[in-house]
Amino acid sequence: MKKNIDKRIILIVLLVIVLSIMLIIYFTKEDEAQIFKNQISNIDNKNMDFNNSINTSNSSKTIQATSEVISGLTENIELHATYYLSEIYVQANQEVKKGENLLKYTNGTYLIAPYDCVITKLKLPSVNGICNNEHYISVSSINNLAIKFKVDETKISNIYVGKSAKIKISALDDTILEGYVTNISSTASNGNFTVIVNFENNGKIKIGMTGSVEI
Repeated sequence: MKKNIDKRIILIVLLVIVLSIMLIIYFTKEDEAQIFKNQISNIDNKNMDFNNSINTSNSSKTIQATSEVISGLTENIELHATYYLSEIYVQANQEVKKGENLLKYTNGTYLIAPYDCVITKLKLPSVNGICNNEHYISVSSINNLAIKFKVDETKISNIYVGKSAKIKISALDDTILEGYVTNISSTASNGNFTVIVNFENNGKIKIGMTGSVEI
């Protein structure tokens, strides 16, 4: 009788040991599976972060260039044909304000500046001579300014007409102006496209100053 009881105890102990081992194996595998899942999740998150980093880098690409400030508007003001020239009030490289007289005709009327500008060229008849369609005064606006620069063909897809830009003038360290892309050349030269950014003068900028643009 005692031997039978001993055998039962031994069997129970063995069963307990076996069950314990099985439980340990089961939970170990569960932990390994969870670790594996976490590793996969971390890899996916890293890939997502990497992709987001690439997308952000591509979307935030900036183009910087330095060039000379030019007038954003240059035109020839034609003289009145058949009128006779009486007096000339301006000369090349002279700045004039909007509404100022540029010249006077013999009939007492005047040719006036259409906006604040610089006189760049005069092609006029002699005093008391008759004006015709070949006579004009070339002017460049000093309020509507621009910067013209080159952009590599690999970056031109990031630029479009109307896109905003920041302009900084070398002589005015603390001043940042806002401008807009107004023209992109339709063809490239040596792999570069010509881009023009226009901006308004703050009253301190002179044509010919050096400016940097960031798009």
